[in-house]
Amino acid sequence: MTLNHYLKLFLRQWKTVALVTVVLTALAAGLTLLTQPSYTSTVTVTLVPQGVRNTNEAEQATVYAEAQTGAFAALATSPKVLAATIKDTGSTLTPEQLAAQVIAAVIPGSAAFTIEVTDSSLEMGNALSTAIAEQIVRQSADLLGTNSNIVVAVFVPTADAPTMNGSPLSRNIPAGVVLGVLLGALWVLVSHWVRNTVETAEGLAATADVPVLGELAPEKANDEQLAEGYRRLRAMIQGIGFAERPHTLAVTSVAAHPRTAEVAGGLATAFSEDQATVQLINANFRQHDVAHTTTAPTLVAVDGQPLNSRAIEQLLQEAASRNDVSIVLAAPLQDGADGLALASAAGGTLALVSRSDTRNAVNRAVNTINATNGRVIGLLLAD
Repeated sequence: MTLNHYLKLFLRQWKTVALVTVVLTALAAGLTLLTQPSYTSTVTVTLVPQGVRNTNEAEQATVYAEAQTGAFAALATSPKVLAATIKDTGSTLTPEQLAAQVIAAVIPGSAAFTIEVTDSSLEMGNALSTAIAEQIVRQSADLLGTNSNIVVAVFVPTADAPTMNGSPLSRNIPAGVVLGVLLGALWVLVSHWVRNTVETAEGLAATADVPVLGELAPEKANDEQLAEGYRRLRAMIQGIGFAERPHTLAVTSVAAHPRTAEVAGGLATAFSEDQATVQLINANFRQHDVAHTTTAPTLVAVDGQPLNSRAIEQLLQEAASRNDVSIVLAAPLQDGADGLALASAAGGTLALVSRSDTRNAVNRAVNTINATNGRVIGLLLAD
């Protein structure tokens, strides 16, 4: 299968993809509206050397401060600091719950670190981050020692304005759209593979070693468009070595299709326009209405019971003796032996294939006709 085959498959199934996309996008929007937003408040804490008398002491103090930064950052999630923070702010969280909302990270190449607190309340997030920084300042002596004369730790808590963690709608709606398109496309592919149906002209061409003569014009096409489509079909049939007269052409379908009779009638009209004597024979006793027979072709109906081999041979011989072209509307190949017998006895067979027909069914029909000395001259894809 080619990329073009799958692109056409997606285009034909766009309603399925669109439906899945709309559903998932609506679910994403609903969940977003039900989800409480969260905010992140960030405080920067810096260790600043003081009391240094020369460049050498300043360098030593800076190195020492940077070495201590990791230990100070770890205090941000310590139970002692968190318990005191909860008491100062009046938060209802436990130390364990608050620890899950705190991230302390050292700023590389500096004697500073950040404290980020995520909370559903903008005000509480700001209060918690600032309180944690203040508690670290109070406990700095435990790490530096009271007699340290190399560096003095000066913490500058600067609580930034809390920021919302992205607009939930701005994240979730695009995610819903993307996920919907992907799942919709996956659904189309899986359904196609599971059903093993033809779907496109490329898929039909890859199924059977028989020429695909085109796609039947949609029913909503006007009469002139339909007539032109049958003229092109006539030209293609003549172009693949089926132009000598007299000849008989069986028109059938893999499975029952409502437009098989229309194709037979349309082809009969197209051949009659090419200065041929044409007879249209309805040998499908299950279907009595043959469309597009208002011009030159003569319509003969064969009603009653399924035809036996002798009756079929006699029918085709008589038709060939009186006409340049005899088009025989045969029963669907899956419905019984009479359709297959006509297809095998005719000079050639045009088989209508529905997009919903399985590849196995198409192959089985073509192989059965070939095995009985018949000839499938082409396949016609229809909705």
